[in-house]
Amino acid sequence: MATYDILVFSWTDIFGDLPQTGASGDFINESFTFTGGNGDIVTYTDRYGDRAELGDNSGGLDDRLTGTIDGQNVDQPINPEYAYYITDSNGVVVGKMYALTIGTDAVSEIEGFVFDFQPIPGETYTLTGTDGFPQVQSTDLYICFVNGTLIDTVEGPVPVEDITAGMKVITRDNGPQPVLWVGAQELSFANIAANPKSAPVLINPGALGDGLPEQTLMVSPQHRVLVRSKVAQRMFGSDEVMVPAVKLIELDGVERVSPQDGVTYHHILCANHDMVRADGHWSETLYFGGQTEIAIGADKTQEILAGFPGVADMPMHPLAQLGEENRGRLENFASRVNGRGSCTTRQFTAG
Repeated sequence: MATYDILVFSWTDIFGDLPQTGASGDFINESFTFTGGNGDIVTYTDRYGDRAELGDNSGGLDDRLTGTIDGQNVDQPINPEYAYYITDSNGVVVGKMYALTIGTDAVSEIEGFVFDFQPIPGETYTLTGTDGFPQVQSTDLYICFVNGTLIDTVEGPVPVEDITAGMKVITRDNGPQPVLWVGAQELSFANIAANPKSAPVLINPGALGDGLPEQTLMVSPQHRVLVRSKVAQRMFGSDEVMVPAVKLIELDGVERVSPQDGVTYHHILCANHDMVRADGHWSETLYFGGQTEIAIGADKTQEILAGFPGVADMPMHPLAQLGEENRGRLENFASRVNGRGSCTTRQFTAG
């Protein structure tokens, strides 16, 4: 089984004093204004250990929710029975809100809600439909670099905020490649406080072995970085694997931070899911996969597809796929590395 933390909002956090009665379908077209409440971080135990998915389990209540929600202790068999499609005040579908229930359609049995997008404090959202068999990876969806990160290009290192479409970045596997699209996503300190799991991960110089990264690297929680270790060889059958930064926070020199001025996350899209050198370390470019629309929004997704329809068939990088196929094992990767010694990182020449 896989065990991981999720950010849960109570019924009151979302709907205030609206009575918690009826069935799921009764709340279609119901609206709520997100107040920016902090929610509660609780532990979710998933029976599908290597898949690490949060979703409807038709086989029964094998998953479990443990922690405190709105001051009440919870230790409850759980099933994400359904999810609501959520639109913002502009009528744009921004993601889903998952109902964590004890197995029925009755809203009285909802223990809490989780989002697969970043709700914005003060924004009004509407429930526009339901998904009766929801599935989502237990992952944050902010996958990008932050301001000031130096990206290696054919012209030398360039701050990520100055990267523009058409510039050629140095990739590990395919040499110089043109940037197809860039995007940015700003999170204020209040946004991060409302959803602590969106906070960036700071990787100090040398934390990944061999003096890497060369300077402090800060990325979004699920941004994958290349790690090479004997532990990886034993766990994944390869001495190299691309690991979400959040899975490395048990390593010395890796930590979550909450910048007082907020953070701006930047996306770099190339024709392939590849790696670029960011502050001297190989890190992923944007993967245009199944969660892209949730991560960057429907409008930006359509903008990309209109200009570059070929990216819809982009395969995931093999070293990222290796991690995806072993999500349960990734939960213990950093602790095992700590027990065996530091990571090492191989240097590559792109081209």
